[in-house]
Amino acid sequence: DTSLCLGEVLSGLKAIASSGNALRWYGTNASGGNASATPTVPSVAAVGSISYYVSQLNARSCESERAKIVVTILALPTKPTITWNDSVLAVPATYSSYRWLLNDVLITGANSNTLRPSNSGSFRVIVTNASGCSDTSNAFVHTVTAIREPFLNGTIIKLYPNPVSHTAVIDLGKIPLQPVQLKLLSIQGAQLRSWFVKERNSEVDLSGLPTGSYLIEVINGKNRALLRLIKVQ
Repeated sequence: DTSLCLGEVLSGLKAIASSGNALRWYGTNASGGNASATPTVPSVAAVGSISYYVSQLNARSCESERAKIVVTILALPTKPTITWNDSVLAVPATYSSYRWLLNDVLITGANSNTLRPSNSGSFRVIVTNASGCSDTSNAFVHTVTAIREPFLNGTIIKLYPNPVSHTAVIDLGKIPLQPVQLKLLSIQGAQLRSWFVKERNSEVDLSGLPTGSYLIEVINGKNRALLRLIKVQ
């Protein structure tokens, strides 16, 4: 028996004949019908279970009883709709897993129901339900006009050296009154690291990351700032 997702493409059912025997496929016919040497391709047009039948024929043309293969067609998840809310792309948190794409390329590490984009482009998300079946949202075209100036609570934030090869320093301008959250993001907006700091100056270690552009998000309560950081060799 086997399970398939609604609309899934399958070349044909599979069965194993005894040595020297040949399979004979009867489609949904438990008896009667015409045999075929070509494996039956199950219908995946509707949710539910359908029984298919196969026998085997030996060299003396003696045929076995027909074996039943039950194919269960599973429902797809509800097609997700991407919404934009407070600088975040989001879909409902009702699915089992998420995979975001930018211009049809998977974004590494973007596996939650939300994504904070930093690049312009066409965003989609593939969602999977508890049965393992997936569906993909329609494209959401997002345009980044500018990255906000690096100010937080009226204080300018400094990030140096930039470009950096290993370790950068982020200067919050003053000692924060409460822990400030820092997030290291890929240029596509996927979170790579998150931590809290209580000091004015904190290090950002990029030594294990490939060269390229990254983002540092600074969060202090409801206030946020975004800075671009370039990693070089």
